[in-house]
Amino acid sequence: MDHADEPSVTQGIVTREYEMFEYETHKLRHDQLIREAATARQVRQAAKARRAARRAAAGRSGQNDQEGTVSALRSRFTRAA
Repeated sequence: MDHADEPSVTQGIVTREYEMFEYETHKLRHDQLIREAATARQVRQAAKARRAARRAAAGRSGQNDQEGTVSALRSRFTRAA
């Protein structure tokens, strides 16, 4: 009987260890991506809250022009013919 074609017990153990290593690295990467997505979500929510607060403050101050700096620049240029 020729045993050259049969996988050895040692080779099977190495393969299982490699598969477990791949699984663990996959799991770590998955967890890292979940954390990054949660961080990005929090950043977007904070930016949205800042914009809403800025708009609310502009509305309370009676300032309806959201492009306030643009109106100040208009006086710098003469009117075209």
